[in-house]
Amino acid sequence: MQVVLPFPRGEQVRISLLSTGDLTRALPGLREVKKGILNLFVRGAGAALSVNENCDSSVRSDMEEALLRLLPNEGKGQSAAEAADARSLLMSTSLSLPVSSGSIVFGTWQGIYFARLHGQASGDIIATLVTADSQGDFTFNAAKRASHPINAEVERVSGELGKGLVLIHEKHTSASLSLSGTDVEPAMRQVVPERWNDEFFQHTMEGPDDMPGHVKSTLLGCSLLVPASEGRLALGSQHLMLNEHRNVGGWGSGHQRQVQVTRLAGGETHVVNLPQLPADGRPCDITEACYGAVAEALRAVGGPGLMTVFASRASAGIVVGSAAAVAALAARLAVLTDEAAVRAAIAKNGPAIPFDAKGELLLAQGQGLWLYSG
Repeated sequence: MQVVLPFPRGEQVRISLLSTGDLTRALPGLREVKKGILNLFVRGAGAALSVNENCDSSVRSDMEEALLRLLPNEGKGQSAAEAADARSLLMSTSLSLPVSSGSIVFGTWQGIYFARLHGQASGDIIATLVTADSQGDFTFNAAKRASHPINAEVERVSGELGKGLVLIHEKHTSASLSLSGTDVEPAMRQVVPERWNDEFFQHTMEGPDDMPGHVKSTLLGCSLLVPASEGRLALGSQHLMLNEHRNVGGWGSGHQRQVQVTRLAGGETHVVNLPQLPADGRPCDITEACYGAVAEALRAVGGPGLMTVFASRASAGIVVGSAAAVAALAARLAVLTDEAAVRAAIAKNGPAIPFDAKGELLLAQGQGLWLYSG
């Protein structure tokens, strides 16, 4: 099932909560899905999605200011609208969430953020719902503020991992997931410093590590869609990490972090051999290479459906955006941290791209797939 939803009305630059009730009404078949994956894809520019705190509105206003600090409007030779397009890539263009017993699965405090990052942001949100084969969950004791490997736990609850996809979703707003294989928290403390509590954060009542934890959760993401093959997660040289961003853990749960795992069996896997990457590390446009490898298969299968693009190196990410926005993001990441694996984790990996009944990718004009090498 696939529907196209307009951006929420308005021209005000802000982050708002996306109504899950509206999503459910727009996808009447969702209530019938026992196990599934819902992908929300931003086809357009100047807007993005995330999952974060659903209660205190000051988290959203703090997030707006934090994103401006991370990627300011005053870039060299860059307009405010171009900077906003790049800023959207710090959040998510493609957001995949688990569905269970007819409802989107969230943690207690989680909700979907829609960010309109400049007043002329235009486009739509493509919601694609696919049924899954199995689901499981586990509780992980992230005993300290650090990144923790969870490959074994995910594989244990996934059942028989044949060829297919696995969606991992952590249910907390001050934790995140990454494929870094290393502890990202020391570098993320520099990217999102706790001194911002004194400078501009309003959401400070839960301690100095709380609002920075919310920002880190949005930058790195709470869900990952990864391939599986031959009984294991097919991560290449990477390792799946649960990142704990707080000294005392989450509100009411401490360091006990809940993780949902959804398995989608079958589908086709294609390894794409890419041309030589630019020596200077610039992002490489891989849209034609990826679509060319699967176009025939997508047309044969028919849609609607999802194509996932996954980079198998820990210092690589896959970004969906315009050439100018991706270049600006890459330039800013080089300023924010010296750690290649952390830059790649912020760029993110494994986005799902919707395709229609004809097997055509539903990308906006100027929107492409880019390999980012941190």
